Amino acid sequence: MTDSRLIECKVLKEEPTKDLLEELYAIEISAHKSPWTFDGIAKSFNGNIVIGCFLDKKLVGFAVMQTVLDESELLTIGIMPEFQGRGLGKSLLSAALSEVKKRGAKKCFLEVRVSNLPALSLYEKTGFKKTGIRKNYYVKTAVLPAEDAYTMVSEL
Repeated sequence: MTDSRLIECKVLKEEPTKDLLEELYAIEISAHKSPWTFDGIAKSFNGNIVIGCFLDKKLVGFAVMQTVLDESELLTIGIMPEFQGRGLGKSLLSAALSEVKKRGAKKCFLEVRVSNLPALSLYEKTGFKKTGIRKNYYVKTAVLPAEDAYTMVSEL
C-alpha cells in the first residue's frame, strides 16, 4: 500500500547537525537488527551520498550510497518500522538510484542478508538481480547468527 501523504526524498547536507545525526541513528537502530553505530552514521557523510526520506516533512528513512567512477553501492537503507510497507522504501531507493545515475553511475551493487525477505523483495522490484553469495558475510553477534549475503546488481 502506498502512503498518500507527501513523500519527499532528497540529498541531505554534507555537514549534518547533531539533531539530524540523532534522528538518523534512531531510524538506523529501529530499522536494523545489526545497526551502524552513531559514529558510523556521522562518518557516512564523508564522501558518500546520504538521502533522507520525508513523510509530511518528518524524516522517516534514509539511504547511504557510495559512488566510485561509474559504479555505486548501496551501503545502507532503512525506513522506521511504523512506516514500512507503504511504498516509502521504494521511493527512497528510486531516489537514491536516480541520484547516483545523475552523478555518472552505470551500475549499483549491494549485499543483503539471505533471510531479509522484505529487502530482497524491494530490491528485486526495483531492478536488482542476484549475482552471487558471500558466505558468512554477516558475522555472528550477541543477537544474530553468522549469515550469508546475496550480492546483487542493478544496471542504471
